Amino acid sequence: MSERTTHTLLGAFVLGGLIIAVIGFMMTAGERYDRNSSQHIVMVFDGSVTGLNKGAPVALRGAEIGEVTDIRVRFEEGSALNLFMEVEAVINESKVTRQSDAERTITRELIDAGLRAQLDNQSLVTGLLYVQLDFFPDTPIQLRALGSELFEIPTVSSPFEQLVNQFDQLNLPQLAADMQAVAKSLRSVAESEAFKSLPANANQALTSTAAIADETRSLLARLEPQIEQTLASTTAAAKTAELQLPQIADGINTSLDQLNTTLASLERAGDQLNRVLDPDSPTLYNLNRTLVEAARASRALNTLARSLEEQPQSLLLGRPPVED
Repeated sequence: MSERTTHTLLGAFVLGGLIIAVIGFMMTAGERYDRNSSQHIVMVFDGSVTGLNKGAPVALRGAEIGEVTDIRVRFEEGSALNLFMEVEAVINESKVTRQSDAERTITRELIDAGLRAQLDNQSLVTGLLYVQLDFFPDTPIQLRALGSELFEIPTVSSPFEQLVNQFDQLNLPQLAADMQAVAKSLRSVAESEAFKSLPANANQALTSTAAIADETRSLLARLEPQIEQTLASTTAAAKTAELQLPQIADGINTSLDQLNTTLASLERAGDQLNRVLDPDSPTLYNLNRTLVEAARASRALNTLARSLEEQPQSLLLGRPPVED
């Protein structure tokens, strides 16, 4: 076989392989994103989309549900020139199941609940990005693709962009001036006489502390016999109290028994006194009767004394007759 024929067959083989690959890719893409089961969306990002390419995944909390189909740059002229990045994507609705009868996977209800789009890294090594969908309910809804007929998902800054924005908001000149002022203050403190004398003062303080510790140890050594004697006396007193406590307890119990007996006697005497002082008691009745008789006798004696005082002769002659 000639060399030309060989090259022709090789070229036909390569061309056929490419055609088969293209047809397979189209069939696969058609299976993944059928028009009847897909939803086209648009997202507008403020920052750079370096690393985001067509075909990049679109994931909902890590689960891939679509891919990026187009990336465009949009300028808005006004008081200031604004640059935005419009990213279109297609969502495979067959990968998202909803219990409601919504016609689309992504609806306004989800946007109101906080669904937002955010750029994230596929790999720190390659620097490739993908679109991550998640819920950020505390973020405002900003719709900026007003001229597009596609359903728009609001976006939020990525964590890296938020860090860069915070860094940009720092007043670096003021921060550098403050750091210079702090360094100058530290230098003045380090060059002051008080700071230079600090090691000597520290050594003196350590020496004083060591001297105080030595004096404390010597004082404890002198007080140790007295402390031991005091502890021995305390132990002896405790033992004596331990021996005498049963006797004291017996005496207290005896006194309590006598006190209970006395209280019982007082209670019985009180009961007897209550019975005597009762208005219906015989003793009180007899006492009242005796008092009445004594009062009568007293009146009779008074009458007799008055009669004798008026008529002393009645002792000899008797009482004169009483005239009518």
